[in-house]
Amino acid sequence: MIPPSITEAHPPMDLDELVAKIHRFASDSEADRQAFVDQLVPIHPTLNVQWGNGWSFRRARLLKPDELPQSIDDVIWPKNQPAQIGRANTKDCRVMY
Repeated sequence: MIPPSITEAHPPMDLDELVAKIHRFASDSEADRQAFVDQLVPIHPTLNVQWGNGWSFRRARLLKPDELPQSIDDVIWPKNQPAQIGRANTKDCRVMY
């Protein structure tokens, strides 16, 4: 079974609702602003990767709930194989590029 996409797992807020809340953000109370941010965080997940000189990019696989990686090497997919041009992912394994 293929796991849900990020949009399926975290459905975004309705665009009209999002725009309306953004427009009135400056005039909202501190409590209302905090409630809006609290609402956004779980439904708009982000991925932040900091790159630097000498870094290399590898593909990473989705971990199962019971997997606890000890190092970044436990996340790489497929293990011990460098990425190659033209290699396709298996249908049941989501990979981050």
